[in-house]
Amino acid sequence: MELNIIIIDGVYRHPNQCIKYFCMHFDKLLNTLSLLKRCIIAGDINIDFVKIAQSKDTADYLNNLLTNSFMPTILMPTRIKGNTATLIDQSYPLF
Repeated sequence: MELNIIIIDGVYRHPNQCIKYFCMHFDKLLNTLSLLKRCIIAGDINIDFVKIAQSKDTADYLNNLLTNSFMPTILMPTRIKGNTATLIDQSYPLF
């Protein structure tokens, strides 16, 4: 009988933490979790996908997710205030 195990991992990155430093450690986690059949990563990552075209570190972060088969499910800004919008709350399933 096959067990249906789903691992859910919550991740927080402090807004002042260097994205490149965070990505070095987060990539190790992604490599490990990508070996599982079912996994969800959700968190307050504080890396703004709206700025992906202006930030190489943000683009590298997204590429690491995609390389490890994690697909973002939140594609629209999660915080809209006045004339600004950010997409910093994220969720990535692996199924």
